[in-house]
Amino acid sequence: METYFEFGHLVSYSFWFGAQTWLLGVQGFVLRATVTRHQFGHIMNRVFPVFFKVGTVSSAISIGFFALAHSPAHLLSQTEQLQFALLGGSLAATLFNQLWIEPKTARLMLEYHMIEKEEGLGDEIKTADLQPLDDNKKYQAAKKSFLRFHGLSVMVLVTSVGCMLVHGFFLCKQRV
Repeated sequence: METYFEFGHLVSYSFWFGAQTWLLGVQGFVLRATVTRHQFGHIMNRVFPVFFKVGTVSSAISIGFFALAHSPAHLLSQTEQLQFALLGGSLAATLFNQLWIEPKTARLMLEYHMIEKEEGLGDEIKTADLQPLDDNKKYQAAKKSFLRFHGLSVMVLVTSVGCMLVHGFFLCKQRV
């Protein structure tokens, strides 16, 4: 039975880690180079809620299977306790992004995109000349808030990826 639990853990872990690396390492770069800035924002506005929900479910399943494969809890080694903490850290970071950061970031992005659209901007691929908005205080405030939340989201996501990466190291150390 333990082998089934370990397999379930490995599949759910791999699924979430793979989704994270795809989003961070491939998808964003490809989209940035091929669609307009506003299209990119709208696509990511659709992708991120699903991405974080999938991450939350995958993380919870991974922790559940890890717990089943390593019970009873009072017999866990320090390494296994650390792995629980890493999986829990990934889950907590993903939930934080899903429930609090992402909705605020999406709202702020739409707000500053609306101002850009009013000025006829945002249909550029990659970078844009936003100089006409340099003196627009509403735009500058919305963009500053968006960048703050976006940066926080990226840091929290990288924390989740880091937790998964270190956990993956322990998995390899145990099995290979």
